[in-house]
Amino acid sequence: MIFLPLVLFVKYDVVDDTGGDWFLGLLVSFMFGFVCWGLWSLTLACTTGVGAGFGQGEAQGYINHSGTYGVIWKTNEYSMQLENDKQAVLSELRFSAPSESVKQELDTLMGTRVKVTYAQWWMMPYKFGETNVEAVKVERSP
Repeated sequence: MIFLPLVLFVKYDVVDDTGGDWFLGLLVSFMFGFVCWGLWSLTLACTTGVGAGFGQGEAQGYINHSGTYGVIWKTNEYSMQLENDKQAVLSELRFSAPSESVKQELDTLMGTRVKVTYAQWWMMPYKFGETNVEAVKVERSP
């Protein structure tokens, strides 16, 4: 309803009363709204993120990939082969490690069985990572 006043600014011809101008105004208003929403989402994702407490959980498995990516912000991205009660499953967890202490612990435990405690974002800031899953704590799993 915020964009409804834009409909009033579309030229309306009194002589030609076909009623098509209100539809054009409504269409332009919706397009303007989608563009504004997209720019707002991008701004939030770049700066503060959205939904820091969206989800949380734990996963066990083997860290099988690590890398540092990014042009502006360098982020630490990891991949873990999940397992279920000491049996590997064909599933993978991708997560980011923005904390330097968690990154060092993950690099130390690379290739060993670990338990990762993670927090899930709805939209993680780009300076933290690309996966929307943030590793909070990591420990060796027996």
